[in-house]
Amino acid sequence: MKDKIMVYDTVVIGGGQAGLAMGYYLKEQQRDFLIIDGEEQIGNSWRKRWDSLKLFTPKIHNQLPGLLNEFETSGRTSKNNMADYLESYAAKLKLPILLNTRVSRLDKTRSGYTLITTSGTINCKHVVIATGANHAAKIPSFAEELNKKIFQIHSSNYKNIASLPDGEVLIVGSATSGIEIALEIPASRKPTLAGMPTTILPAFLFKIGGLSWWIFKNILTIRNSLGRKMRIGYLKGGAVSPLLLARLDQSAVNRKPRVVRLNNGFPELENGEVVYPDIVIWCTGYQPDFSWINFYFKKENGWPIAPRGIVPDQKGLYFIGMPFQYNSTSSLVGGVGADAAYIAEHIKKSS
Repeated sequence: MKDKIMVYDTVVIGGGQAGLAMGYYLKEQQRDFLIIDGEEQIGNSWRKRWDSLKLFTPKIHNQLPGLLNEFETSGRTSKNNMADYLESYAAKLKLPILLNTRVSRLDKTRSGYTLITTSGTINCKHVVIATGANHAAKIPSFAEELNKKIFQIHSSNYKNIASLPDGEVLIVGSATSGIEIALEIPASRKPTLAGMPTTILPAFLFKIGGLSWWIFKNILTIRNSLGRKMRIGYLKGGAVSPLLLARLDQSAVNRKPRVVRLNNGFPELENGEVVYPDIVIWCTGYQPDFSWINFYFKKENGWPIAPRGIVPDQKGLYFIGMPFQYNSTSSLVGGVGADAAYIAEHIKKSS
């Protein structure tokens, strides 16, 4: 039996917030498109993260173009509320989505692109890669030599305190996820956070209300030196809110320098100190993985060079939802819409 072949004008790879926002604007153009996603349910990329995760962005910005977030509750938005909103968004807007479909290879052809997927072969003229920022867990290579008595886990697999064995906890990495997880470890477990934030957002931005979001979207961009400087730190380890750091300062979490190596199987810190935890949680972020793209395109630190999501050396290829793709909100729920609108307009003009 021959492989099933599907044909579309545009294919969006990834059904998270970036892919759905892209779908909204493609549908507005009445374009023949398909969104494919490897999960069995829209929103699962959020549901699978740790239980207590809440978005740090203001609720008014936790929604996509065209549909208000009706799942908002008091306080910060939970990961499950966000997942339910994304699922509702896809259903209410009737976006064409093919679930349980993973891409094993993307090839360039004379007329466009060919995707080899678990649901068959797809040919298209345009491809928008919306696989987000969390690709492959980034763990130091020396983690393999960690003392076997130490339980270790990456933040992508962490669920809650109850899922951890007994003992003292070392959290390695002090970006937002590392701090958030450290704050929920009870003092009785003697939580220790190793490392310093790469980029701390200016405190004044959190004192000027709605104006701060406008600055994040319009001033902190790749179009100016301030934005480009922040982008460098952002790609290295994210950006941390000073409000979160204030919570950390008032907690029982022990602060230590970053882990740089192992000493006889135990973590050694930058100052030469060796620590002896029972558990290590690697909050060391993610690294991009585009090994399934079977042709050349320029990269920087593993990420595609794609100004505003447009790949200059591969016509019809786009990226959306990458960290600091255009501005500091490009990978956030409230920021992907602007990038999606820009890419959709580019597709329209190039068709």
